[in-house]
Amino acid sequence: MVKKDRIVIVTDKFDQHTDLVIIELRNMGHQPVRLHPADFPMSASLTLNFDQQLWGGKLDLRKGALYLDEIKSVWWRRPEPHIVATDLPKAERAFARTETEHTFLGLWSILDCYWMSFPFHIRRASNKIEQLQRAAQLGFRVPRTLITNDPKQVRPFYEECHGQIIYKTLVAPMLGWPVQDPLRGAELPEVQVIYTTRITEDQLNLLETVRLAPCQFQELIPKRLELRVTIIGDDIFVCEIHSQEDERTRLDWRHYEAPIPYKKGSLPPDLAEKCFALMKSYDLNYSAMDLILTPEGEYVFLENNPAGQCFFIQDQIPEFKMVEAVAACLLRGGNA
Repeated sequence: MVKKDRIVIVTDKFDQHTDLVIIELRNMGHQPVRLHPADFPMSASLTLNFDQQLWGGKLDLRKGALYLDEIKSVWWRRPEPHIVATDLPKAERAFARTETEHTFLGLWSILDCYWMSFPFHIRRASNKIEQLQRAAQLGFRVPRTLITNDPKQVRPFYEECHGQIIYKTLVAPMLGWPVQDPLRGAELPEVQVIYTTRITEDQLNLLETVRLAPCQFQELIPKRLELRVTIIGDDIFVCEIHSQEDERTRLDWRHYEAPIPYKKGSLPPDLAEKCFALMKSYDLNYSAMDLILTPEGEYVFLENNPAGQCFFIQDQIPEFKMVEAVAACLLRGGNA
């Protein structure tokens, strides 16, 4: 009988979160496999065999073979896309990429293992529009929200919210353009962060730009502080982010240059249950949620990040053993 004990981290070649968990797993006596989809098909190979009812096979990686029936747990940790031969004609490159992507989508689907978390579930849970509705149905308070590319819709929403609205992105909060990285020898995106922005009367005069893409506007919720609620398996870590103590972070705490306090917090039991319920409703085993605590003591749901960063919080609050929690989940493989 094959021993099912391999832990796989699907990631890219340069990820500090992955490095920390690999070190922790090694300290626990296990040697995880670091799998880079970008290596396929040029630097690594995959073979799948269908025999009557089940698929079997292996991945031949730079450090040896990984057999599918040995895999116990997988951590999906923001992998880079596949890299195909650059000397092929454009149509053939597209064909090779599509065939590779299709093969790996099938591979992920046939693995019988514990996932943190399954990539299809991450994708489904990442949609900010559906999130708000699901959170409201579970009993969270959510901000009034308008998404539109019709400029005529924005001013009525602005007036409905008494002139207290913000704009924020729906997907990645950044603009990017290609630059040459001398260390990695490839074009990488240089990013410009798009922070949450308060909409004023002056900006309402520029609303024609809304036609270029759907824009998300929300009512501005007063804040006592903000909360980053990270769930890893059955463990919950509540971080208070005291964003109102610095002018730069009052609208968006992601101004990491501002030295605002991060403190260990807690949630009322019923709210913690709602956070677990939201995560589990997507069949996830990890979530990083953003909430607001208002001056009146009310909690407001902003968004769920099904593959969000978390170890920067452990840097601020060392008693939060998040690296250990991820490693422990992967070792258990979903078994309590």
